[in-house]
Amino acid sequence: YGQQPLAFYNHHYRSTCYLPLMIFDGASGGLIAAVLRPGKRPFGDENAMIMRRVLKLIRLHFPDTHILVRGDGHFSGPELMGMIDSMPNIDFIFGFSCNVKLHEMAEPTKLRACELWVEAQTRDVVPGAVRLFDEFTYKARSWPRA
Repeated sequence: YGQQPLAFYNHHYRSTCYLPLMIFDGASGGLIAAVLRPGKRPFGDENAMIMRRVLKLIRLHFPDTHILVRGDGHFSGPELMGMIDSMPNIDFIFGFSCNVKLHEMAEPTKLRACELWVEAQTRDVVPGAVRLFDEFTYKARSWPRA
């Protein structure tokens, strides 16, 4: 008990913690790798280092398999995206932190969701939420292409 090595204060969780990285197979749900990381927000080169090692091992055993790497916003740095982009037969989908440009691009979809919500209020069964999904091309300043 007490201050454990590498258990750093994390403002998001308002506590000292570790931030383990768990990598799962999307089809089977099987655990591929688990890495115990310090409780600070990881840097892009740290994510790239870990994922490079994991992807090379996967590729060694499954040379022809298309790999899709999916992660939340703290993976959306140029180091990891560039590394994955340079590897053959691998794509990625990462979340992004919101910014003004993304809000502008999502505005038509948000307005359509509001219209559907208003329209749903006249029905016998009102849904708990209205969710719409959309896609668009976005290019951050730190990334060479959309």
